Amino acid sequence: MEEALARLVPAFQTLGSVLDRLAPLLVWLAEHLQSALAKLGQWHADVLFKCILGACMLFFGGYFPTLISAVEAYRICGWKTTKQCLLDLYESYRVAKAASEKDDKLDEDKDGQPDVLSLSAKELAARKLKVAMKATDPDKVMYATIGLWAGFSAVAATLRMKFARFITLGGAIGDTVTSFLIPTVGPPAKKIVPMEFHKWVDPGLSVLGHGLAILVSYLVQRIIGTIHSAIRGAEMLCGALLMAAHYRNMHIPEEFKVLVVTASTVGLALLGLWMQISSGFSLSFPWNLMLMPLRFLDWLLYVFVSTGV
Repeated sequence: MEEALARLVPAFQTLGSVLDRLAPLLVWLAEHLQSALAKLGQWHADVLFKCILGACMLFFGGYFPTLISAVEAYRICGWKTTKQCLLDLYESYRVAKAASEKDDKLDEDKDGQPDVLSLSAKELAARKLKVAMKATDPDKVMYATIGLWAGFSAVAATLRMKFARFITLGGAIGDTVTSFLIPTVGPPAKKIVPMEFHKWVDPGLSVLGHGLAILVSYLVQRIIGTIHSAIRGAEMLCGALLMAAHYRNMHIPEEFKVLVVTASTVGLALLGLWMQISSGFSLSFPWNLMLMPLRFLDWLLYVFVSTGV
């Protein structure tokens, strides 16, 4: 047992080093975000956030189909639980950090300097691990970690199901296209192709048919995702603008509210859909640079879903 733990020490040291560098950055971001939201209180940060998110989904949602699907899946599968898990882990980190800072000042051997300065890297890692384990609530950490993993697993399952549906649809269409291509295009193709390559005609047409079918299936799924993101973004944007109007004491008569909101939502959704499809799902400058992190994240999610990593 002791040998196994000794072998795990380097891994814990590496993990601790990564967490020591990453955790302060995340805390800094969280604190500055909280401060920014507090300063935006007079502008109603919730309304501003919904406006920005709604506009992004309305005009750019089709460019990031996998990312949008992941966000929607997370929203449906339990974002509230995930949020509470993140808050619990953050609180556990703060408790462990406070205990570690207190431990850094201890001088139990009375030599005039903190005990941690006289420890080797291996001993320091073991000591900090003990301090963190004593200070934090194991049940809270365990349930928060399990909750995060459960939410991530639910999102991954949803995305993979959508990917499998798109592949299945492409395969079904491919079978139909291939059954049409082989008897109609095959004989004329064999007249052109040399005799020794005739055996490759039917498999080649099958690959061509299935490739075209999967491409069509992908485009159909892409357009469906774009329609969904445009409608969802328009709903969020109109709802946020309606809330902003209410905060500014600008009220729409009840007999016209449904008509105005519906017409605005449909109009904005059609505008966003047209802008994305007409651009061929390609971002122009400067949006392609500004949204590059989202493109990279969407690509990572796509690779994760398609490869089953």
